[in-house]
Amino acid sequence: RGDSVLFSGCGYEFAGLTPPGGDAEDEEEEWEAQAEGKKQRVRTTPQERAQACMDHFKTLEYHHVEVIEGLQAKLNRLKAVLETYEPNQDRQMVVTATAASLPDVLALLAECMEASDFDSISSDSGKDRRREALEGYDTGNIFVLLLVGDTARSKSLELSRPPALLVNFDFAGSVPLYLYQLHRRVDAATRIHSFFSPACNGGLAVPLMVALEDAGHEIPSDLMENWSKSDENKQEDEP
Repeated sequence: RGDSVLFSGCGYEFAGLTPPGGDAEDEEEEWEAQAEGKKQRVRTTPQERAQACMDHFKTLEYHHVEVIEGLQAKLNRLKAVLETYEPNQDRQMVVTATAASLPDVLALLAECMEASDFDSISSDSGKDRRREALEGYDTGNIFVLLLVGDTARSKSLELSRPPALLVNFDFAGSVPLYLYQLHRRVDAATRIHSFFSPACNGGLAVPLMVALEDAGHEIPSDLMENWSKSDENKQEDEP
């Protein structure tokens, strides 16, 4: 019953979530910002960072959450997205995934395109390897760049431009991290497809729906249905 109350707006606010980068208290972190055409260091609170991510989320024009269960189903959907958009030098794609999904995603990319057209960066990638992949993306020679784990939102990894398409093969561990990831990697024109797995991400359904509603984005009927079933099961389990 609790989730029903929360999602109705009677006690759940995005601002109550722990924002990326620390606890929702007074700790501060320096962020780079653009001011009058020059970079300068500014200090913001976790709440301000979370709000900045939400404000950016509201600007996205093409944001789609797709409820997909199972690795093979996600691979099939990724293949369909690749075939639909046909990434090229002028229409590049970034895919984010966990280390566990890396081998399968790389295998699929190898089936769909030339080996020279895609690359990946993970936390284990050495400095030279990382630079090579980034240069390939920056020059347009890499059509699909796979970012693994924390590299999907790492501040130490800068892309020269946002991709035309972002596929979040594996959903982030929390909604604040998800919004931060979008804040780091996309602009308003990027087409975003995020795969949401009820088995792995079911606990994020309510905060995700709240964020989608607050930003004015469509809430997928499959996501709402999955949450409703989960809520009903909780009620049945209650004494």
